[in-house]
Amino acid sequence: MLVSGFANTIALVYADPLYHAFEDPATSAFVGGVAEACDQRGLGLLLLQGEGASLRTVQSAAVDGLIIYSMSKEGETIRTIADRGLPMVVVDQPLIPNVPFVGIDDRAAARACAQHLKDLGHQNFAIVTFQLGSDGHCGLIDRKRLKSISFEIPRRRIEGYLEVLDASGPELSVIVWECSRSNEESGRTAAESDQRAHEA
Repeated sequence: MLVSGFANTIALVYADPLYHAFEDPATSAFVGGVAEACDQRGLGLLLLQGEGASLRTVQSAAVDGLIIYSMSKEGETIRTIADRGLPMVVVDQPLIPNVPFVGIDDRAAARACAQHLKDLGHQNFAIVTFQLGSDGHCGLIDRKRLKSISFEIPRRRIEGYLEVLDASGPELSVIVWECSRSNEESGRTAAESDQRAHEA
């Protein structure tokens, strides 16, 4: 590395504890894809947790570039990464000025989903979302919490859903449930709780 000036390693910075990356199917598939691309190019891959005590590792890791994967726009991590001055790309969130971004228009996609269900004649809606903040909250949420979302993907999606559903006024019933984890068990709990909430 001293001779070439390169570490031949890319860091993938992930917000949650690292073991979550192997429990969540979407994250696991993404990490696998990045690992395959690195392997094809003869590069190493360093998986880093971007919060808490791991922040010092993010500051000092010997890498040539960073992939920011689904991080909160708040906290010290994004500022720490930016201060390193290395090439980086953001996947999913957050949007950072002048930094390449890979993702979809979540708000438009959510609007299309909500409109499709509305056109089918459904009147009772439940939005199940992964975490809106870093406080570990799980359960039904109100509009006040929606105003303080620190993760951009759930914010954009919920805004898209509600643009369609709120436009119908009180004739539609809409509740929002926040999961602290992205797995089948959390989704099952949310679905059962949402059904009880609508019945009440």
